[in-house]
Amino acid sequence: LCILQVIPAVSNTAGTPTVAIPLTFVVVCTAIKDAVEDSRRRKSDRLENKQLVNFVPLDGAGTKLPSKVWRDVRVGEIICVRNREFIPADCILL
Repeated sequence: LCILQVIPAVSNTAGTPTVAIPLTFVVVCTAIKDAVEDSRRRKSDRLENKQLVNFVPLDGAGTKLPSKVWRDVRVGEIICVRNREFIPADCILL
């Protein structure tokens, strides 16, 4: 739209891009808002990935379930989720 306003044959503003300033303002404000949201989400993800979870060892040794942080849980591991604990969205309940 901004580019079309620069073409005098198409423009009703004689080639002056009057939409450029408001459009730039909106785009910059949206970019700042998205950057702040991404920063907050990154901080929240880091905190969530540091939460402890109990898991069943693959060798089945011992009666006590060891624990580790969420970021160290790998595909195929069996975790123990107790009452009122958060469950990540990428887990399958068996």
